[in-house]
Amino acid sequence: MRSLTQLSTLLLLTSASLAQAQLGFLRRLVGGGQQELSGKAATRINEIALTSENWLDVLNTTVSGVRGPGSGVVVRRAEAEDGGEEVVEVETEPDEEWLLYFTASGEGNQSVAVGGNVTLWDEVYKTTAPVLSTKKSNLHFGKIDATEPSTASLLSSFLLTPRQLPRLYHVSAYMHNSTLHLRLYTPPLNTSLPLRTQHLEKFVLQQRWKRVHPWTGVLNPIDGSLKSVAPALVRLREAYEVLPQWVVMILVSVIGRQVMVGAAGRLTAREREAPPTAT
Repeated sequence: MRSLTQLSTLLLLTSASLAQAQLGFLRRLVGGGQQELSGKAATRINEIALTSENWLDVLNTTVSGVRGPGSGVVVRRAEAEDGGEEVVEVETEPDEEWLLYFTASGEGNQSVAVGGNVTLWDEVYKTTAPVLSTKKSNLHFGKIDATEPSTASLLSSFLLTPRQLPRLYHVSAYMHNSTLHLRLYTPPLNTSLPLRTQHLEKFVLQQRWKRVHPWTGVLNPIDGSLKSVAPALVRLREAYEVLPQWVVMILVSVIGRQVMVGAAGRLTAREREAPPTAT
């Protein structure tokens, strides 16, 4: 009788062990499936590592296709307040969109000094990119790592130094006239990670980027007529950034004094040349 009881107990323990092993196997199987799905979801982000050599070619590929319906900037006529007509430019829906993220968190030159909170904005970018990708199929992401030597000229084209990072730009691409509109994203100050994430999502999904005037002018990195002088301007800015504060104060004082002396000299010369007043 005792042997039968021991045998029953042994069978129960063996069954329990097998059940735990099977449960553990199922958990690992489900967990692996979830990791695989999350990995697949991450690969759906249309992200490209941009460098000084490829960035403009990559962006131009989004405007080199067949013209999309209703794309580009159109001109409409509206009734003015005085009863006449006024011409209004309306920016329609872009065919493709880009978010260009300038950061300095890669594995390159770790001695690069940055100005903003790169760690925080890296987290904002990683959190927001998958959400935006699932809601906008025509949205692409370009990541520029300032720690890599291959991006040095690209930063200069945007008049950026590492101390000005991180930076985000929105690009709207139009096949209608093969144009790219570049806009700077201005993030909220002193807010938490969720609020920053929501702000960036609204900027893209609610098209708040249309409230920002596109970057135009001679220094526009895409088609500015003087964009070739941007590297020289950036070198001057970098030299200014490393100057001690006391040197800057002395230079400002000397320049200010020279301006005041010149203005006083011109005023004295005018007083001498003025005819005497009758008494």
